[in-house]
Amino acid sequence: MTYLWFIGVEPDEQNKGIGGKLLLELIEYSMKHNRPVYSETSTTKNLPWYEKFGFNVYNEQDLSYHLYFLKRDIK
Repeated sequence: MTYLWFIGVEPDEQNKGIGGKLLLELIEYSMKHNRPVYSETSTTKNLPWYEKFGFNVYNEQDLSYHLYFLKRDIK
């Protein structure tokens, strides 16, 4: 398993593809090692971005905030 604890890009540098390049490197690593990738987000606007890279929400939990658990299977 590969676990992405968090990924972030400075606000002034967002929407330039930097986060996507970082995530693709992690995905390539996980594919090379035959490992699914797991992550989490509490920001709903991030969900379509993760889905674009093949992640699916496999669970949700309400804590003091709503947390989405994400997984990208080996393809």
